[in-house]
Parts: sequence; C-alpha cells; structure tokens
Amino acid sequence: MSPKVFTDFVAVQRKYGPVSVLPTPVFFYGMKTGDEVTLVS
Repeated sequence: MSPKVFTDFVAVQRKYGPVSVLPTPVFFYGMKTGDEVTLVS
C-alpha cells in the first residue's frame, strides 16, 4: 500500500472499527433504511 492509502485505511478503521467483516456491497454502497445484515467475524 502506498502511504496515503494506508493512512486512509487506518483512519477508517479507527472511525468505524473492523470494516473487513462487512459484505462488499454494504462496504461500497451502504445500507438502506430497514436493511439488515448479519456480521460474522
């Protein structure tokens, strides 16, 4: 990773927690009101 990509990644991790458990569409597009997602770590 380049330094900028890494620092952005760390900032997201600090703000939102471990995003690696999110399904790809939820990570990229978010969720709509009423949607439910089961997260398994």
